[in-house]
Amino acid sequence: MTAFLLAVALVLGNRLAREHVDLCLDLSEERLSEPSPVARKMLAELADPLQVRAFFTGKPRLGVVQIAKRRLVEALEGLARIGAGRVELEFLDPNGSSEAREEARALGIAPVPVQGVQGTSEVSQETWFGLALRYRGREEVLSFVLPQTFESSVLAALWRLTREAEPTLGFLSGRGDGSGDEFLGIRKELEPDYRVREVLDLALGGPIPDDVALLIVAGPRELHPRAVFAIDQFLQRGGRALFLIDRVRVDLVRQEIERIDTGLEGALEGWGVLPGEPLVFDLERSNRITTHETIQVGGETITGGEARIPYPFWPNVGADGMDASNPVTARVEGADLFWAGSLDSPAPEGLEKVELLRSSSATWLVEAEGATDLDPRSMRARATALQAGGGGKSRALAGVVSGRFPSPFESGAPAPLDPIQEAIDRSRGTGAPRGSVGTEEAVLSRAASTQIVVVGDADWVANEKFLTPRNRELFLGLVDWLALEDDLLALRTRMPKTRAIQDFLEQERRALGLLGPRAEGAGDTNAIARLEETAEARAATRRWRSMALAFAGSLLGALGLALGLRLALLRGPRALRGRGSA
Repeated sequence: MTAFLLAVALVLGNRLAREHVDLCLDLSEERLSEPSPVARKMLAELADPLQVRAFFTGKPRLGVVQIAKRRLVEALEGLARIGAGRVELEFLDPNGSSEAREEARALGIAPVPVQGVQGTSEVSQETWFGLALRYRGREEVLSFVLPQTFESSVLAALWRLTREAEPTLGFLSGRGDGSGDEFLGIRKELEPDYRVREVLDLALGGPIPDDVALLIVAGPRELHPRAVFAIDQFLQRGGRALFLIDRVRVDLVRQEIERIDTGLEGALEGWGVLPGEPLVFDLERSNRITTHETIQVGGETITGGEARIPYPFWPNVGADGMDASNPVTARVEGADLFWAGSLDSPAPEGLEKVELLRSSSATWLVEAEGATDLDPRSMRARATALQAGGGGKSRALAGVVSGRFPSPFESGAPAPLDPIQEAIDRSRGTGAPRGSVGTEEAVLSRAASTQIVVVGDADWVANEKFLTPRNRELFLGLVDWLALEDDLLALRTRMPKTRAIQDFLEQERRALGLLGPRAEGAGDTNAIARLEETAEARAATRRWRSMALAFAGSLLGALGLALGLRLALLRGPRALRGRGSA
């Protein structure tokens, strides 16, 4: 009878624990398998039930799909437990129900064919992992979710459902007249979470609308002084801005260098964040350019030899070059910049400047004319000359400035553009310089505290070639942070990170001076061969040592566990005997 009651107690206890006690413990570094604080906060703030309909494959035939489904179901059930009755969860199988299939398709959810091997045969199955979330009559659909990005995807959809109003971003590119097609990609990245408004014709005298939470100025060119005045007064009213600035354009196809007049030089210089015209040349951390028979750079075709050579004009910012105090750069793994200028000027009195991105300590500033020369020999010669002259140091590539900004228009506001009169003056060769004619308008200066971020490069978010995954993460994080969308920022930064595998051979080659522009193809061939052998021998030793330590650690852990179980088993009977004798 005692044994029966004990068994019943165990079964009931197990069921109650599964329903009411969350015993999941995530010991990983990023703790992605446990609900985040922002998840608990958002679910606790729900005033009405959140309906979640999960369109999942009922009977997965492939092991990888079975594992993914189990993880997704556990994650959904975990959110339901946290919601404490605020989350209504329903599972539907489109493969087993034609009604569920039609409903899923009507919502825009489609299956993904997954293939794999089962036994000796190849198996293919339509896999459904779609979600439909409904809250207060509004709906968000996720056509396909994955376990590793489940929480960020679902909670971002919940954030869109529960927000009171859609945040508005102002977007100004090129000359402020709708030009700047190279930034269409990043605009599309923003549209699911923000209302993106093109800011046009500021030169004609209109202000930036009051509902704009953040102004993004990407690749500006020849902005009229009146447009710059509108941007300045937007900041004076407390608006925030993200500036992506190119002062030099490099065309590797045409072998051309173009100096860019942004129109913002005076304002940015007064705020201590004007990127320099010389380009950052990073010998220690740079991306490589592939000079094959044809190479695509920014959608353009470049011809060359057959080699992947370090191109120091493309700084590769690692985690050590990211500001650890900022919530965005502290989480992003790095950034890839292209023909960047440095922001090394100090902030003026009354403003606080923090450098967000920095190059390595082996960095020089080089005139842009050298950026079109892809000859590896020229690269090595330039690197050798720079190192011989000394002066290499880390350079600021992006910075955030906070405080009450001095207006560059304290002496008077520039008059709006009169297109007809300017055309007449241009044809006659007469007329006053742009912006020299003033108005009687009141000018705000140091009026409200605000923040801006300036990056000395605009190419890093332009076109598909340059918008790398970590650039996308950095850009979206900066937008969320400046737009004061803390919950969305917390969700974006809660993503799985890549774990770089240590390349012992590369590390040893770098330690021996065999990598980098200064080393490739130079020096005595026999000496280089001996150094290569030394690097390979050292790398092999480190590999075996690492494997031995891992094996020893696993063995010790297993022995400790076995010993603990042995002691527990021995103590059990002794304890029972002790109670019987008592």
